[in-house]
Amino acid sequence: MSDPKELDEFLNEYGKEGMRLLVLFSLLKSKANAAVQPLSGLDEGRLNQVCMARAKELLDLGKKSTD
Repeated sequence: MSDPKELDEFLNEYGKEGMRLLVLFSLLKSKANAAVQPLSGLDEGRLNQVCMARAKELLDLGKKSTD
């Protein structure tokens, strides 16, 4: 998502929390891809699910720590 217009539309639709979730997901997925790169037959869908679940957990953890 490098297009400023797309980024603005995303922020308008999902807000700051959505952006935080997207950033966490992207960081986790890049780390996971680097770690499992040598493996062939990687299930991309499963990797996305795991990374998104962990990103949500981290986002919720951050919310709890600020309360």
